[in-house]
Amino acid sequence: MENLPNKFTESLMIGLIWGILLFVGYCGLAMIVKYHTGFDMFRDVYKLLKNAWDKFSSKNANSLEDQTHKPPAEYETYYKFADDLTSPNNNYRKKPLLTDHEYKFYCALTPIAKKYGFCILSKIRIADLVEPTAHVYKERSDYYHYFGKIKAKHIDFALCDPANLEVKLLIELDDWTHETAKGRERDEFVESVYEDTGYRLLRVTNNWQLEEKICDILDITEEYKIKTP
Repeated sequence: MENLPNKFTESLMIGLIWGILLFVGYCGLAMIVKYHTGFDMFRDVYKLLKNAWDKFSSKNANSLEDQTHKPPAEYETYYKFADDLTSPNNNYRKKPLLTDHEYKFYCALTPIAKKYGFCILSKIRIADLVEPTAHVYKERSDYYHYFGKIKAKHIDFALCDPANLEVKLLIELDDWTHETAKGRERDEFVESVYEDTGYRLLRVTNNWQLEEKICDILDITEEYKIKTP
């Protein structure tokens, strides 16, 4: 009789452990069924962890952004649009090319591009970077099908060779829209197009360690960094 409490506690602990194991196994099986393959599941877990880290690091990045990458004075007036200059009868009005977030990123990107001899292009249509391959020209409907998938999409920034505007690096500045199901589907398609056509792509959410990321993806060596004024 004295051992009954101990046996009850032991049975309760064993039951609790089995319950946890069954719950974890059920969740894992549900994820595998949902994503069809374990690889997709681990890929999504990696993306979730990466997004969490980017959000955590962006707090420091945003404070550094305000201190070290303030927009130059000559750029500030570009974004001061007066609504009273637009006639109330007009159907359209002028708007900035970049959002506030994109503009701050551009101000951080500008000195890096200048340091390594690049020029910056922004808001480029994917249709200006790639085109349907020759075999789809045989059928007009096929051509419009493949062209239609890229005609309304664009890349945020591109680093180019100023001599001939050859694109060296494409930069996508992600925001909350990329976390939606539609945004993820769009990103997967765009990434596959860039990979198939030989473009290098850098995805970022802020300017944290931006220069290091650009140098890493473009294989810019330490010797080049030292020699560059």
